[in-house]
Amino acid sequence: VLAAMNDNAQDTAGEGIKGEDIEGALDLLTRRSWIYLERSLPEAEYSFHHVLVRDAIYQELPPARRRAYHGRAAAAIETLTAANREPVLEQLAYHCDQGDLPAKAVMYLLLAGQKAQRLYANDAALAYFRRAEHYLAQDKTADPRQRLALLDGIGQVYVTLSDLAQGEPYLRQAIALAKELALPPVEQARRYFPLCHLLGWFGDSEAVRALTAEGLALLNGDLRQPEAIMLLTFQSEFYFNRGKHRSAMALFAQVVEQLPELGYDRQLLSAYNMVAMWCRYTKAIDQGFDLLQRVEAEATAQGDLWTVGYLHGWPIMFLHETVGNLAGVIHSLEKFEDVARRTGDETLNRQAHTFRSMAHGWLMGEWERAVEHANAAIAITERVARMREDIFSYVTLGLAEFRRQRWRAAADQLEIARKLSFAQNFRADGTRRGDIGLAWCYQQLGRHKEAADLFQSVVVEEEADMESLHLITCALAGLAAALPDLATFQQACCQIERERRQVGPLALVQWHEVCAKPCTQQRNCVATLPDDSADWTKAGWQWRDPVGDSEYYIADGLVIHSA
Repeated sequence: VLAAMNDNAQDTAGEGIKGEDIEGALDLLTRRSWIYLERSLPEAEYSFHHVLVRDAIYQELPPARRRAYHGRAAAAIETLTAANREPVLEQLAYHCDQGDLPAKAVMYLLLAGQKAQRLYANDAALAYFRRAEHYLAQDKTADPRQRLALLDGIGQVYVTLSDLAQGEPYLRQAIALAKELALPPVEQARRYFPLCHLLGWFGDSEAVRALTAEGLALLNGDLRQPEAIMLLTFQSEFYFNRGKHRSAMALFAQVVEQLPELGYDRQLLSAYNMVAMWCRYTKAIDQGFDLLQRVEAEATAQGDLWTVGYLHGWPIMFLHETVGNLAGVIHSLEKFEDVARRTGDETLNRQAHTFRSMAHGWLMGEWERAVEHANAAIAITERVARMREDIFSYVTLGLAEFRRQRWRAAADQLEIARKLSFAQNFRADGTRRGDIGLAWCYQQLGRHKEAADLFQSVVVEEEADMESLHLITCALAGLAAALPDLATFQQACCQIERERRQVGPLALVQWHEVCAKPCTQQRNCVATLPDDSADWTKAGWQWRDPVGDSEYYIADGLVIHSA
């Protein structure tokens, strides 16, 4: 119940009803305790004492009269809020919808849906968009740009909800309609982003690669534009998630000159990930922090919590991990978790638990806490059926069992992770860590042939770079332990060299019990083991590192130290 104390507003709301008549009616209803004065400023506002009273009175009104009153209420609110209607979009959408004002209803329903979307009120956003969809389906003469806004809105809500089945049809329709409307190429290209995000999360990298090729064609290959950087980033992620780091970095190198000017844009999230990777590979960590912290400040100023959470949930946290700043890792995780709580985003919540499990287990050795978070992430996945299964949580559970020397239980979890990684076409380094743990479990269980095959597959598959040399080290040490004698091991090394020609030869020099200076002699697929085979757990490979001066050695088959 709204009564404005401004005479002009009263005349608008009542279509000629005198102000004193309205005041008299309000006074009578107040004395009968049907309504009460909720506030006096900036104008008087009344509410019913009980929702049942309101509903009973409302239902007694004839439908035509109800529609008329809703129309009057909408007109009054529009007049009172002409300078800023953002706070009352929901009321305007409701009254125009109930007042049988289709054109205004669609406009305000779309605006209310977009507002709810910005506030991460996903259910409310969908309700507004669905109601607008009802009107647009009945009006073949409606503005197609409203239809486009509807498709964008519904599709992007489902991206936030990680719902591929529901979101993909709307996003593809938005791409098609933008093309039909002949929108500027940049506007068309941007509509590829949410679908690429969604398909990427579900492991459909081939579809992502096809979409990015279409988008880049729209931009005529002009890689100076932020939209082109983003599309190229999706292609880089395609290779990176398969463990093809060199291919990913070679693609990203094409746009690296534009990175310092890369500003805040919620649609550029994947680009920020690759910024972190590029800065890690080129050892330009400070440059990465400068850019990402600037983007975070701009996102915070815009109230974009989701982007702030995403930045701390991956690229910023990743740079902290790169320099060994565990306090920075935990700080980023805390910000990530805070955003997940405030937005109610289950995808962020699941990721927060996953990364917590990895940080506590893989980085800090706090395996009990790691297991708690891994189980929490898996529980969210099981509850929200539309999510793809979480590979890294199963790796964490498996490695936790490994640390307890429960080989069978560890193998069970790591086998799940390996199966999921192939099903999702996701072969990033963390999955190989799980493969190595699984191979060590096979070795401990006496399944030496399976262990050797798995160790060898990791060595053959991994690219030799700063991200992977320690994994190759682990796998070679395991292979040496799994094979029966030196001759068999040397034969396996020769086979590895032949099979690795497609991913590049190893920078392997010789086998040492301790890190030592590289051997100056050329090796021809020959490697020697320590004299005492019982010391294999202390042994390691000495590398010529093409990207730095790192030396890697193995401590216990899983924990790798570098100097």
